[in-house]
Amino acid sequence: MCLVSVIIPTFNVEHDIIKCVESILNQSYKNVEIIIVDDASTDQTYQLVNQKYADHPQIKIFQNEINSKAAFTRNKAIEHAEGKYIAVQDADDYSDQSRLEKQIDFLETNPTYDFVGSNAYSYDEKGIWKKTHLLENPVLSDFYKGKFPFVHGSMMFKKSALAAVDNYRVAKETERGQDGDLLMRLYQSGFKGHNLTDALYYYQETIETVRKRNLKHRIKAVKNKFKYYSVKDLTTKDKIFIMRTLVIGFIPSKVWYQIMKFRARKTLKK
Repeated sequence: MCLVSVIIPTFNVEHDIIKCVESILNQSYKNVEIIIVDDASTDQTYQLVNQKYADHPQIKIFQNEINSKAAFTRNKAIEHAEGKYIAVQDADDYSDQSRLEKQIDFLETNPTYDFVGSNAYSYDEKGIWKKTHLLENPVLSDFYKGKFPFVHGSMMFKKSALAAVDNYRVAKETERGQDGDLLMRLYQSGFKGHNLTDALYYYQETIETVRKRNLKHRIKAVKNKFKYYSVKDLTTKDKIFIMRTLVIGFIPSKVWYQIMKFRARKTLKK
C-alpha cells in the first residue's frame, strides 16, 4: 500500500483549515501523510493547526519565516514529502472521502499516466453552485481552448514526474498561475494527465476568488502560456478565446460573478 503525501499550503485560512485537513484524515485510503506549510499567516491559521495537529502521527507542520507565495510553499512541502504520489489540497477547499483511493487506483492501473485530477463542485456561502465537466485526457493545446483543463486542487502527481520538471517554478510571474505553468511544463516534457469523471473535490469559489483573477493576473497568465506554446500554432478560435480572457478582466468582479453563477446552473443538471 503505497504512501501518499498530501501537501497543504496555508495562508490566512483560519475559518477553513480544520475542515480541509479533516477531509484528508477521513479518506477511505489510509496510508497518507499530510504536510502543512504555513506561508507566514497573519491570522490564527498556524496556531490552530498546531493546537489540533502538532502531535498527530500523520501530520508534519512547518512555517515560512516570511510570506513567500504558493509556488515556494508547495515546493517546501514537497521537499518533506516521502510518498510515491503527491496529492495537492488547497487549504480553503475539501475533498470527497473516496478521492485519494480512486486517484491511486487510476495511477496504479494506468502506468502511462503521470498525474490525475477530477471533476469538482464549486461552492460559496450559499452552497454548491457549479459542477465542472472536464476533458478526460487533456493535451497541451487544451490550455488555449476554453476553460482550464484541470482543477489544480484536485490533482495527484507521481513524485518522480514533479521532480523531472523541478516542481513548481518560483518567479514573479508565477505568484498566481503556478498551476498552469507546472502543467504545461509537464506536458512539454512528455508527461500525460487524466481527469476522473467523478466530482471528488469541493472548490471554494466566491466573489473574492473572482476579484483575484483581475486583469493584471489574466495578462500574466496569457504571457506564461506562450512560454510553452507557439503563437503560430494557435487557431483563430484559440486567439479569440485568449482575447476573451483578457476582456473579462475589464468586467466588474460582482457583475462577472453573477454571470458565472447564472451560466453554471445547467452544470448541476448534467
